[in-house]
Amino acid sequence: MCLIVFAYRQHPTYNLILVANRDEQYARPTQSLHLWGSPAGIIAGRDSLHSGTWLGIARNGHFSAITNHRNGLHTASSNPSRGLLTTGFLSSSVSAHRYASDVIQTTVPYDGFNLMVADSSGLFYASNVTNKCQQLSPGIFGISNAQLDTDWPKTRHQKQRLAEIVQTPAPDPQTLIRMMADPQRYPDKRLPDTHVGIEIERALSSSFIKLEHYGTRATTVILQDYQGRTRIIEQNYDATGAIEQIEFELVIPPFGSLKNTAEPVTDSTGKAPIP
Repeated sequence: MCLIVFAYRQHPTYNLILVANRDEQYARPTQSLHLWGSPAGIIAGRDSLHSGTWLGIARNGHFSAITNHRNGLHTASSNPSRGLLTTGFLSSSVSAHRYASDVIQTTVPYDGFNLMVADSSGLFYASNVTNKCQQLSPGIFGISNAQLDTDWPKTRHQKQRLAEIVQTPAPDPQTLIRMMADPQRYPDKRLPDTHVGIEIERALSSSFIKLEHYGTRATTVILQDYQGRTRIIEQNYDATGAIEQIEFELVIPPFGSLKNTAEPVTDSTGKAPIP
């Protein structure tokens, strides 16, 4: 998952409006959005190589999504897949608050990540780059392959577009999907330096990426109202363009519906099962 923008408690009808693009090699085997049999109750796409996911929601009321932290100074490693972190939370009974705080203390050597987790205790962001986690207050946010709300051009642009959509009475999933299909690349002077070279920075600067062997494989929309009615829609792509669109609906406790968060992060009991 390489670009996520979301509005949390910014709309009179929707508790959460989220849209995200997953960028990956076209050849990487992937299962589209579906209801998993094991672990049971997860609704997500699945990486067939390592059995993790980039974004998902579960019948137990958990939501999770992840992006990698791009840094060309770090070569490819054989560390555990970061998608196991999302799967770990979706299949867990541990609160989002607890899981986020435990993730940044794990000794498992994951490559750099930005992790979102949510349940009725709140919406949380954690990164092993900063070794910090935070509970998110209502607002409009963006995550690409840097830390939360890092001002990359595509992140800023899509946050602005989402802010406009939030002003409409009934945000349409297809409008959100089209928003994320933006192929615009940005001028060199506006691009970050993540040590991958300017040609790659240019290629990765657009919201929707389409290269010969790599590109946007899926766009996912989540709409959750204040009663917990939740829709998850996934538009899939391959090297030739759009393919199937899949949708699920479920009712779960609204994210952040509890007045207080879970246990103090300093309590060492009840550790989350970090993969």
